[in-house]
Amino acid sequence: TIRCRVVDNLLGEASPAGPRAREGASTAAGSGLPPLRILVAEDNAVNQKVALLLLQQLGYAADVAADGEETLAALRRQRYDVILMDVQMPGMDGIEATRRIRNEWPADERPWIIAVTANALREDRETCLSAGMDDYLSKPVLLEDLRAALCRGMGTAAPAPLSGTSAATSAPTNADESFDPKYIDQLQQLQARSGRELVSPIIDRFLAEAPRRIEELTLALAAKDSRNFVLAAHAFKGSGAQLGACRLAKICLDLETRGGRAEWSGMEEILGALESE
Repeated sequence: TIRCRVVDNLLGEASPAGPRAREGASTAAGSGLPPLRILVAEDNAVNQKVALLLLQQLGYAADVAADGEETLAALRRQRYDVILMDVQMPGMDGIEATRRIRNEWPADERPWIIAVTANALREDRETCLSAGMDDYLSKPVLLEDLRAALCRGMGTAAPAPLSGTSAATSAPTNADESFDPKYIDQLQQLQARSGRELVSPIIDRFLAEAPRRIEELTLALAAKDSRNFVLAAHAFKGSGAQLGACRLAKICLDLETRGGRAEWSGMEEILGALESE
């Protein structure tokens, strides 16, 4: 199970979840990067936590919006330099939010929008860019990829990798492997640098959410509700992939694809395999 492979093998006993990130974003930046006000537009709680941790290690305290409507509301309250925009969110998604930003704000007041998505196909990238996004990051996100994207947005050269942090990249791994350790390794390196417990709260959150995701998929399957089925599969895929659960993410991708096509035959067996994973 994911609990055995991730928690028992890598982390030992999990500790209670840490405090919520503070809501006011700071413009103070370190690590050779310029001061930026950053908004993370992401509905998945696990991915929110990972993004905030990665940004914190780069010297940034970011704000969070859970969907496109919240993103627009945040922009109307204050100006942001960069938005890390999840593409597939419930309600208003990142594509529609980006179109509205381009329509509502003049070019010199618009933030630099970086698409962050688990859909890594060329056509997905082109869809993001044609909607008005400025750059593209594939999930799961690694620290050095994020640093490079921020530097591209600001037109600056990427500084050297942080001391004590490996310069791993998001090259694809064998999806048949159950677990890719580099994503947990990244969090453990950040934990060692900060001296604070970072990893266990994120694992705890993932494990707490997993039964709810299974229930959402089961209910949507029973109702043949394609939209909610795809949203649940996509969310579970994203949080699992960010923690290196390759086989779980692959099963979720299969469910997401089949749900989008309303191919309901055989779904119970695939859901059973997901629950066993």
